[in-house]
This record gives sequence, C-alpha cells and structure tokens, in this order.
Amino acid sequence: MKSPIKYYSLICISLLLSCSKDTIEDENFCLDPSYKVPLEVEIDVDDSFRMYKTVDSIGFQTRADELDPYLRYYVAAYPMTSGLPTVVASAYQNKVSMDIHPGRYTMIGWVMYESDNKIHGYNFYDDDLSELLLKNKYNYTGDDDYKIAYRACEVKNVAHNTQSSTLSASAAMAKYKIIAIDTPSFEPDKIIVRYTSPLPVAIHAKTGEINWWWKDINYSSSISKIKDVGDLLATDYVLSQNKEETSITVTVEIYDKYNNIKARKKNVTIPLMNGGITTVKGNFYSILELDNDATAGSGISIKTEWDATFEIEL
Repeated sequence: MKSPIKYYSLICISLLLSCSKDTIEDENFCLDPSYKVPLEVEIDVDDSFRMYKTVDSIGFQTRADELDPYLRYYVAAYPMTSGLPTVVASAYQNKVSMDIHPGRYTMIGWVMYESDNKIHGYNFYDDDLSELLLKNKYNYTGDDDYKIAYRACEVKNVAHNTQSSTLSASAAMAKYKIIAIDTPSFEPDKIIVRYTSPLPVAIHAKTGEINWWWKDINYSSSISKIKDVGDLLATDYVLSQNKEETSITVTVEIYDKYNNIKARKKNVTIPLMNGGITTVKGNFYSILELDNDATAGSGISIKTEWDATFEIEL
C-alpha cells in the first residue's frame, strides 16, 4: 500500500506544473481570487479643437478667476460582461491609482474642471457616470471654457504583473462660433441666443451617448471684433454624440442699448462634431424675422467637406 504522502506530493507537483504552462489562455487563473493589481492609469488629454483638418489649439484656461478651477481626472473600469464599473477612482493629476482584479476591462477616462467653491464638478454632476449631467440649467452661460470635458474609452487587459496603463482623452464637446459679416445700421448692445431644439446636456461615460436634453435654454453674449472677418456674436460648447454628427438649432436676437430687438435670425441649424469648431457666418444685423415670418432669400448653404474649415453661409 502506497503512502498517502506520495499521492499528495504528486497532486501538488501536477498543480505546480499546470500553473507554469506557456499555453494557458488565462494567465491569471492560478491567482488568489482576492488578489488585486495596484494599477496606475495615466490619462493623456488632447485639449485641441480642430477646424477639422486644420488644428486650432485652444489649450487649458489660464485666465484669473475667483473660483480657481482645476482639472480632475476620473478612471472607471467596466468588466466586459457588466454594464457597471467595478472600480472608480479619481485624482487631481493625470495619473490615477486603483486596485483592480486581473482581467479584461473597458477603461473610461473622464476629465473635467472642479473648484474648491463648488460641490462636485464645476459644470457637471459627477455622482453618476451613466449620466454626467450639466449644471446651471436656470442660469445657463455660453462661452465658458471651464465647461469643456474630455473623455477616453479603451479596452485594456490587466494582468497580474501589469503596473501601468494609458488612456487618450479628447473633447466630449463641440464648439460653435456665430459671426456677423454685415454692418449694423444701429448700435448693437446685447445678443441673445435661444436654443430652439433640445440642448444635449448629459452623456453616458462608457457609451459616449447623449441621454438627456433641456428645452427652452438661452444665454446672452457680448460682441467682439475679429479683424478682417466680422463681429463674433456668440460661442458655446455643446455635448456631441460619440463619433457622430450632432445638430442643434438656435435663434439669434440682437438688441440695442434700449433693449429693443433690432435683428433676428431664426432656426439656424448648426452641425457639430466632438473636438471640432463649426463657424457660422452671415448677415445677422440686416435680418429681422418675426415670430411667424421667415425672410425670403436668406441663402442658407452648408459646406460639409471634412478637409476644410466647416462653415455655414447665411
């Protein structure tokens, strides 16, 4: 009768050999199920907005502001078989540390501005990554560079010996500019931009899909001169569907210093793309469309070539 110790030794040796095979599909299967990898994820942010193939880098804001916003970097790890993240971590630098089980994940990076004087994000609620929602519905502002947020989405393998990983994030928003190329016959004082289509205001961090909209949103703007181009009437950043063109529609109203409306262009459709700038140029000062009227012959044409500056000619 053979000793039980020999049988036990043979079993241990076979297990050790099985865990050392080079042909194993899952190299982590011999690990303790409770083991977590101390992983550092670096988020590289591309902060440029492009005129499609002509790069127009805006950089991060450096203007003085009493709120002193700064960037916060989030990383969420979604297992391939689950719609919920198993790990969410954040840091105030672009290297985020987390402890995570070995496996294959959809890694999400989300970067946005925060402030010591604000709860959570500066312009977004960040307590639900499935619905990152804009704030300030009732005091909405345009031309706010601190509104910009950046998103990354990449599939990553995390092995037992993985020490670091990198995500590349780009703008989750598009920018538009409205420029008047005609000369006013009055003294313009104030611009009101009214969104006449629902405004995208929330995004799912994992899918990049827009999942909430606001209605009846408007903001005021002041006029600034652009040499040899015209008057910049308004600009804003808008969430855009991931890798798809998104369109919004606005009405532009121009008032004099007595708060009389002197010009109005209704229902201007603006196509948008993440990280892109759409420039709308036209005769805004010389058009006054009433509530139930549309000026004939306004001549709307859209230039859609991707290898050139995207413009809308009015």
